[in-house]
Amino acid sequence: MKETLALILNWNDSLRTVNLVRQLVALKYDCDVLVIDNCSCSREREILESLKTEYGAHTFSNSEDCENSSNAGLRLLLLPENLGYAKGNNIGLRIAMKNNYKYALISNSDISLEREVLSSLIRCMETSSNVAVVGPKVVTPTGIINHPRRIPDAYEFIVRPMLYPLVRIVERITRVDSYLRLPSLYWVSGSFMLMSIEKVSEVGFFDENTFLYMEEPILAERLKGKDFSMKYCDEVSVNHEFGASTKKLDKASRTSEIQIASEEYFLTNYRRYGKVLITIVRISRFMYFRIWSPIIMWVKQIHFLQT
Repeated sequence: MKETLALILNWNDSLRTVNLVRQLVALKYDCDVLVIDNCSCSREREILESLKTEYGAHTFSNSEDCENSSNAGLRLLLLPENLGYAKGNNIGLRIAMKNNYKYALISNSDISLEREVLSSLIRCMETSSNVAVVGPKVVTPTGIINHPRRIPDAYEFIVRPMLYPLVRIVERITRVDSYLRLPSLYWVSGSFMLMSIEKVSEVGFFDENTFLYMEEPILAERLKGKDFSMKYCDEVSVNHEFGASTKKLDKASRTSEIQIASEEYFLTNYRRYGKVLITIVRISRFMYFRIWSPIIMWVKQIHFLQT
């Protein structure tokens, strides 16, 4: 058995998931792979089943059988319902702990890898005894870097969304958007990160009270309580088709509702925001999702048609 278990959470994105499995198999540093399917449609599950023919993958319909199986290599766990990011990945993390893996590599399905990525992240992890999570440089198809973040504050949750067009103009001129980045690192992108099973198990893995969004800052808060930290490894990168996972949700309004609920949970339970501040955050988010975001999309469509 390898010392690392790669976890891919799939939901109706099986072609990308199969492609990612192929990349993981080709990594210079060997790992076992567990694909956790969050109740995809039957057509998508048929695509996943191709991994049985291609790699001899073992399929399970419940986490207990998967956890207790002696078959490592490549496993498919087909969940009967969509549990979201935190609960879905926690199933994989508990399986990794039960099977005595040292590390878990968590990845979105819409990721493209360098062959050296896993070995580089492990080297980065082992440079400090208090590092629990390591993330690489995450780059979008247009070349934009999804930087690690600092502790989110009132500027990010209130000022920025409420005054978004003005803030973006100022940021483009002064580049003050670096307030979200280094050197005060707080959390790395959850689209691709390496975890120490021993350390993250001490904080109970992910908080399962969110379905999607805010998992990384919540985990950062939990790790901080145990004097653990996250680390950014910019010597290696992955490509992330940003938004490929979330855009499969039924409606944009559904996405915003999920995000707002997760943000309020984080701010209430981990940043101790009271009712007044939460109300202001709601107003700010309403302005962004219902006013600024539609206007921005409309302007982009006009620009696209003119070009």
